[in-house]
Amino acid sequence: MSSQKAVLKPYQLFNANSMSADATSSEVYLHGVDTAFITVDWNTSTAAGAITVEVLYDNTILFVPLNFSSAIAISGSSGAHQIKLREIPFTKIRVKYTRTSGSGVLNCWIQGKGV
Repeated sequence: MSSQKAVLKPYQLFNANSMSADATSSEVYLHGVDTAFITVDWNTSTAAGAITVEVLYDNTILFVPLNFSSAIAISGSSGAHQIKLREIPFTKIRVKYTRTSGSGVLNCWIQGKGV
């Protein structure tokens, strides 16, 4: 008998989002997802800011930021960043862009699966 694994098909959190203001993506429910992969890319020559991944645990009502070893910083040139999450203990996730200056275009996708 085979058991079905949870799959989070690629879902776009930001689609050509303006980087001229702060932005928060929609929430994604992660029931049964153990591993997730987030890709963020930006096209700019002037934007400066930071990307934060926020999560919600079962017994909480407030999103809290994940603490990575270094900030996911955007500073004046186009680029991309990938984030892999394993053994996910939270139920929802979202991505937040906090603008410091400049403008540009931001894209972000998430996908995942149960193991």
